[in-house]
Amino acid sequence: MNYRQLTPLLGVPTEGDPTPLDELQSNAAEVWDAYQESRYGFATRRLPLVLADALIAAQAYQGEERERAHDPKRQSFGGSGRRAVP
Repeated sequence: MNYRQLTPLLGVPTEGDPTPLDELQSNAAEVWDAYQESRYGFATRRLPLVLADALIAAQAYQGEERERAHDPKRQSFGGSGRRAVP
């Protein structure tokens, strides 16, 4: 899925240097936790930024790193079983 159609409306860059994967996953976990804790304002402000960073990373990295770059997008939408299931 390509979020370029959404992110320009929000003023989020979709080009640049990729965010380190550990930082990207930490950011996605922070958004997911905020959502689970009903902190929707924080989650909705941060989600477009995390998605843009994940898109940049998925385009920049190769192989296993590219797969890891897709994890924050899945996690942000609740698709990560590691975060969704205690």
